[in-house]
Amino acid sequence: MRKLAYFVALSLIAHLVLVSGVSFELPRRDSAPLPLQARLQPAAPAPPAPARAKPKAPPRKSKSTGQRVVTTPQVAAAPAFDPAPVPYAEPADEAQTQPETVAAPASEEEPAIPPEPEVAPAPAPAPAPAPAPLRRLPRKGEISYVVYLGNDKFSVGETHQAWEISDDGYRLTSVSETTGLVALFRRERRAYESVGKLTAAGLRPEFFANQRVRSGRSENSRASFDWDAKTIKLNRAQEHRTMPLPADAQDLMSFMY
Repeated sequence: MRKLAYFVALSLIAHLVLVSGVSFELPRRDSAPLPLQARLQPAAPAPPAPARAKPKAPPRKSKSTGQRVVTTPQVAAAPAFDPAPVPYAEPADEAQTQPETVAAPASEEEPAIPPEPEVAPAPAPAPAPAPAPLRRLPRKGEISYVVYLGNDKFSVGETHQAWEISDDGYRLTSVSETTGLVALFRRERRAYESVGKLTAAGLRPEFFANQRVRSGRSENSRASFDWDAKTIKLNRAQEHRTMPLPADAQDLMSFMY
């Protein structure tokens, strides 16, 4: 419908133009332009350079006739190069062919040679610093701490440790047991004891005991260290064993200290 309306409007406009008699003039086209012609011609040769006039010699008078005689100067031609080889002359005498040597004038004073610099002896190495004294525990002490489980710090147990040093001997004890809700469902207690001597190499255990109590039942075990025979005796319930003692062996408590 929209296209039909466009066509009807254009038809009405065309009829109105024809009825009104409006004239339209088409643009006039001028005659064809004249062609442009170009012709290439060779350039004229450059005029030759004027010859340089030679200077004329002044006229001279003849002695015999007394008339003036004009002479033209002549230029002598350069001799041609002769590539003939130069003859080789044999040396007449060895003494004559040797070049004369001229002694260089001696300087008044010869430069003195500077003495070599003395090398300072290397400094002696500094003595090694003395080792810092080891910090020793007090002769008697006690440590208590709480055992937590998880990020919420849920308390599951407590531990109490103690040590005592007398002369060259020591005694270590540790008691751990469950606490809180864990103790209601699983009550357990563990006790350790280590007895030995203090040496330059550290602690040397001689006796170790372990006690474990859970659900009303007790389990005990012991170990005896014989450093002279290099053996260790293990006792657990009715079981007894003797085994080789490794060098620098430690029990659970002495290893911690």
